[in-house]
Amino acid sequence: MTLQTRILALVTILLVTAVVATSATLSWNARRSILAQTGASAESIARVLAYSAAFAEELPDEVERLVGEQMAIQATIAAHFVATAERLGLTPDEINRELRHIVEDTDLDEIWITDEAGRAYLTSVPGVDFTFDPDPSTQPQAHVFHALLTGEAERVIQEARVREIDDAVMKYVGVPGIDHPRIVQVGYEFGYIEELRDRLGLDHLLEDLMDGGGIDAIWVLGDGLRTLAFSAAPGLDVGTGPDADERALIARALAEGRGQSMFAGDVLKVAAPIAVHGKPAAGAALVYFPLDVLNASLMRDRLLTVLVAAIVLALGIMASVMVGRRLTGPVMRVSEAAAAFEAQRFEPAALADVRGRGDELGNLARVFTRMAEEVQARTDLLDRLVAERTEELNQKNLALERNLAQIAEELAMAQRMQLSILPKELPTRPDVELYARMTAAREVGGDFYDTIEIDDDRIVRTAAQ
Repeated sequence: MTLQTRILALVTILLVTAVVATSATLSWNARRSILAQTGASAESIARVLAYSAAFAEELPDEVERLVGEQMAIQATIAAHFVATAERLGLTPDEINRELRHIVEDTDLDEIWITDEAGRAYLTSVPGVDFTFDPDPSTQPQAHVFHALLTGEAERVIQEARVREIDDAVMKYVGVPGIDHPRIVQVGYEFGYIEELRDRLGLDHLLEDLMDGGGIDAIWVLGDGLRTLAFSAAPGLDVGTGPDADERALIARALAEGRGQSMFAGDVLKVAAPIAVHGKPAAGAALVYFPLDVLNASLMRDRLLTVLVAAIVLALGIMASVMVGRRLTGPVMRVSEAAAAFEAQRFEPAALADVRGRGDELGNLARVFTRMAEEVQARTDLLDRLVAERTEELNQKNLALERNLAQIAEELAMAQRMQLSILPKELPTRPDVELYARMTAAREVGGDFYDTIEIDDDRIVRTAAQ
């Protein structure tokens, strides 16, 4: 064997050794980088899930709170209306008729107004004789409003609940009377809040996430690691709850206030605390991400890198670098998109090329984009619902103001008509001095007077009460 052959063989051996070592090192680094980036992206998805879970829990309560505040305003307006109507001398039947008109022209479903004994003698619901009782065993729902009569409460905003007499979900709000002790209560059928809870509920959210693929199981846990919602891929045995290692992972996430992850075979488990707007964590989300597809893809890339690098070192190194970049780039893009979503700057077009991939990274990008769009859609739905309810309440207030203005105008017209009946001037005689005045106790009175000259010696004065 010639020296050239020996040198070529030695260089070839050294080259092959260097290429194999370099390829193995690059492949190992690529795998570690991909797993690290996948873990970071999975943690971001778990945080988004935790945010969505907390948002779904808080949104209906916030909507109910806002509606309750508006209903308290409506009840106060109704209290002023009744006080004004009674001061103007309207009968209970006339007031009840106006209350029914208000209910017909607005979204309020019921109005109840009591006397000092708690009996609802004014109401928009005809044919019902109801008296508020302070005994909770007698009236489990209505007894809390009795405190308005005694002055123990300035207003009562009751949560929406199923009414005892039927299956209607009602929300009641009450305020005390303006002129004397009484209960002024308004009621609103609140069935749509349950529909909102269902549309934004955890079960619906988990169902959409599982349909997107790329996730084996999801746990949403509340206080004391109580299961709020759970979903798993068909045939996956995950037991009846998190095991000891998973509980330790969740406890670490709750203690540190950020997501934690761990590998268990071919599964990446990520736990993230459920906390929104700086509030203390109210639970945690645990997500299982499968790694079998990712591991198979890494193995194929490693073999391809070794085969190509055995032929040409430069091409092998270049291929290794390109493969590493090709695999880690999309994961970094998803991670950057998650950070942009948290900062409310996420644009779905930023992941368009990643979503086009057919592997797990593409599934991850599609799941993330769909989840981000759903969260945004829910936020838009809340804004639209709040705007619609605010507009409805404004319309109700305008209708009530128009009714009050109409009552005042009719009373003024009645006063002008009464005054027009009275004589403008009294007869002037040298032997008699005549004087008359009518002062109504209210805007309109029942007193009338007149004078009649019978002849030169006789004058008749008339008066009616």
